[in-house]
Amino acid sequence: LQQLGADEIVNYDKGNPADRIRNADAVINLVDGPAAGVLSYVKRGGAIVLPAGVIPREQCASVGVTCNGMDHSSAQSTAESLEQINRLADTGRFTIKVEKEFPLGQAGQAQELDRAGHAEGKIILITTSAANQH
Repeated sequence: LQQLGADEIVNYDKGNPADRIRNADAVINLVDGPAAGVLSYVKRGGAIVLPAGVIPREQCASVGVTCNGMDHSSAQSTAESLEQINRLADTGRFTIKVEKEFPLGQAGQAQELDRAGHAEGKIILITTSAANQH
């Protein structure tokens, strides 16, 4: 995660994260479950990305934090989340390690690599005509 640009990584299994996280600019919460507690970690004007959860927008707005979760009832919130992540990537705030790219025709090989469990980065399956160039 530090290679992705994280200043600090907090393991939920080793103590209460609320004891260590205060006034963060941004938090990416990867833990499923009740997410509203994450609001106390982020300073006013900060952002929270919740790939595994949702905090009601009204609750986020009440403390001045931008929250983007994967609210499956709203395609717009998913798009907003992805746009926010893309903006951070565009500014160089983090990078995503790619293990290997596969054209669609080699999806089986991509799946084998994933099942082997040795990939340290993302396995990309290219579904566009650009896949023919790989």
